[in-house]
Amino acid sequence: MNRGRKPVPGKIHQLHGTYRDDRHGKELHAETILPDPPERLPEIGKIEWRRLAAELHKIGIMSALDVTALEMYCTVFARWVEAEKELQEDPGRGIISTPNGYAVQGPWLQISNNCIKQMQSLSAEFGLTPATRARIRFIEKQPKQLDLLDLLDELSKAKAKVANG
Repeated sequence: MNRGRKPVPGKIHQLHGTYRDDRHGKELHAETILPDPPERLPEIGKIEWRRLAAELHKIGIMSALDVTALEMYCTVFARWVEAEKELQEDPGRGIISTPNGYAVQGPWLQISNNCIKQMQSLSAEFGLTPATRARIRFIEKQPKQLDLLDLLDELSKAKAKVANG
């Protein structure tokens, strides 16, 4: 199903002078966390965790609910780096021949390609590409609603103040 044109990021609309709050969303100022990487991640995964978590924290979208998804991304990232390293050490591992002489993808190339697909999917969840960031819409925080009793209390204080001078 075609959803039409991909959205243009709000910053681009601002540069063009076409930005509208009602069309391009509001920025959410949510409390975020900056967690340490899980111990079970491989070292390259921990490096990627620190890089991404810091950036996600800066833009305000790293919360406690995101830890598992970020761990999955960093695990797949580490697996992809390992597969690419294996392919660079022996480029012949990318395409191999079957016993019948057909050329097929080798296991390390298959692992690398699968990791890329998984990283693309997971990166979209965090808005790690310009196109996916353009699709993110934040909910504007609502102002505090006054309770009827609070309103009556404020009204009685105002009347007392007027009566006392």
